[in-house]
Amino acid sequence: MRKIFAGAVGLVLLILLSGAVYQRYAERRDAEMYPMPGQRIDVGERSLHLFCSGTGDVTVLLESGLTAPFAVWRAVQERISKFARVCSYDRAGLGWSDLSPNPTRIVHVVDDLSRLLVNAHIDGPLLLVGWSAGGVYAQSFAVKYPGRVKGIVLVDSSHESQGLRMPPDPGLKDSVAMLQVCRVLAPVGIVRILGAMESILQNVDLPDAFRMEQIALFNRTSYCPGVLREIEGFPRDVLHEESDVSLGAIPLIVI
Repeated sequence: MRKIFAGAVGLVLLILLSGAVYQRYAERRDAEMYPMPGQRIDVGERSLHLFCSGTGDVTVLLESGLTAPFAVWRAVQERISKFARVCSYDRAGLGWSDLSPNPTRIVHVVDDLSRLLVNAHIDGPLLLVGWSAGGVYAQSFAVKYPGRVKGIVLVDSSHESQGLRMPPDPGLKDSVAMLQVCRVLAPVGIVRILGAMESILQNVDLPDAFRMEQIALFNRTSYCPGVLREIEGFPRDVLHEESDVSLGAIPLIVI
């Protein structure tokens, strides 16, 4: 029985080791097939990914929704770059950006973005475009740095009081549990082998090239820990009884 048990343990360890090797190989392969555009910018003992294109005096800064990497803006950025300078980026733990020791809360997102822009030497005025949760982050950035913001566009934006006005998400606990499992299984390749990330985008209308790039980013080992921090942190930032956000004279468009 001891030999059988030892053999079983050895087999499991061999499978896990093989899965880890496969995961590392697959990440390198994905990076070659879908190389990172732009650059990684140091924000203090870690780096954030920034991708800019086009030219212009004003920089359009695209802030993603919860859990979304820069690649969700691919088609939008491509069109905007024809007439303006436009940048997308990955928040901590998403896409090509390093994980942060801090939870994904407004104060840290705004601080990260400020350091990113300063260290990337983006000094000109910003037109912030915030989608979903990104709308809350964009407004918070504008409140703290009003002199750097030329205008704001909110696209299906979240609201700083939505946690009080809307019923609790019944699937949140299940999502957290699944991400905790994903965080354990992703490093040994099981999430990738099962095709879990492909199923997320199977009904999303995207060009094939953009879809495959996003799947590659979702399959990165750091993705599930990054997403877990986002969905655990953001609900705590949308519990304001009364809005403390005042945009002053900053022009605002809501879509």
